[in-house]
Amino acid sequence: MKAFVCRIWDEKVQGSMFYCPDPIPIPLAWMRILQDPEAYIFMLSTGLKDTNGKLIYDGDLIKLAGHNELQQVKWSVCCWVLRPAHYRLDCKYEKRVVGNIYEDKGLWKLPTKSALK
Repeated sequence: MKAFVCRIWDEKVQGSMFYCPDPIPIPLAWMRILQDPEAYIFMLSTGLKDTNGKLIYDGDLIKLAGHNELQQVKWSVCCWVLRPAHYRLDCKYEKRVVGNIYEDKGLWKLPTKSALK
């Protein structure tokens, strides 16, 4: 069985991202989260890595080889997808993580609703 791997964005302390498993003892991290669960955003690992060997998480911004537009990693019904391109994350293109939607808000322009359909 694979380990549960996620990263957690702390809304209270902008710029604070921590990972589970984390150097902080897990019970201490969960106590912090349980005190105010609305202040944290969980991003699961996809289990896939980019071309540089970096683990890809929900909410990551991906640069696809041969494409100009950044893509956001999202879970969609049964698989990880890249939006707005509508490719599955395991597509044949080389992928490179360039940031995420929380730490790198300046990189990501929210797509229109029609682009997400």
